[in-house]
Amino acid sequence: MDRRQASANYLPHLPLITLSCAAAASIISLVPALASWAEYSRSAVAAGQWWRLATCHFTHWSPEHLFWDCASFSGLGILCECCLFDSRRTPATCRLSWRRGTWVIIAGIAVSICLVAAGVHFFAPGIETYRGLSGTCVALFALVDGIYILRASTQQDTMTLGAALTCAGALGAKLAFEASTQQTLFDSTAGRLYVLVPIAHIAGAAAGIIVLWLACGKRGLERQNISLAK
Repeated sequence: MDRRQASANYLPHLPLITLSCAAAASIISLVPALASWAEYSRSAVAAGQWWRLATCHFTHWSPEHLFWDCASFSGLGILCECCLFDSRRTPATCRLSWRRGTWVIIAGIAVSICLVAAGVHFFAPGIETYRGLSGTCVALFALVDGIYILRASTQQDTMTLGAALTCAGALGAKLAFEASTQQTLFDSTAGRLYVLVPIAHIAGAAAGIIVLWLACGKRGLERQNISLAK
């Protein structure tokens, strides 16, 4: 390994994917014309405006809704990108090359967008309009928490494993609470400006688990030429 390659391994990777998505969500949400054009509308999708299935995730109902989604997405996205990209912070069990790690992040966002949109469209027939990035936030949470679970179990780090499993349990409890009460824990505008759609968060969690297994499951690791243990 030459000096240039060695130094490149220690350069921090900017969370460009996270920042780009958060910026897009902020711009679209704060411009009413763009927000109306981008939101999911069941009747508009039925009329052939299929782009709304993807763009609806980047628009929001209120500044508070935007704040909670962007804050969660940015924090989880930065953590997820650093965990996947920075070899100084990531063990051999989950270390991916920069390019492969980039595709994992993109896959996490893309798969969550697809599954959340499908969940809303097919399993929430009473929902006429939908906005929000929260389903993708749940996907990133499941993805990064799963990485820490795999790392801790491989390295026999019981403290980290316990914390990561506690986070996974908290996510499950949150999803169950939302499904049973139709209420959210953070955004006070839920119920006043928009209706909570629990299936969106459940679909997001499923997307995170799917991408986690493809990227860091045993077969995924073998495909990425990553050893399960050193």
